Amino acid sequence: MPRATEKEREKIARVATAKSFEDVDPGEMIELVTRYDTLNQTRAIARDYASRARAALEPFPDSAAKEALDTALDFVLERDR
Repeated sequence: MPRATEKEREKIARVATAKSFEDVDPGEMIELVTRYDTLNQTRAIARDYASRARAALEPFPDSAAKEALDTALDFVLERDR
């Protein structure tokens, strides 16, 4: 979240490091994610990575393994949690 203030980034880092919301209000994190359009940006990055992964798979012959990897990409992009 490059547009976040230093104080906001510190809060985000605390949540990420502790892997909990003990010191930070979850509602405040949701507000930050919404304000800075973080979910849409993250989804765009994920779509780009998936596109690159698919391109990297192109040279390989069709197989069950290739299909499984392609399906995994769809799963990651479409999941909601």
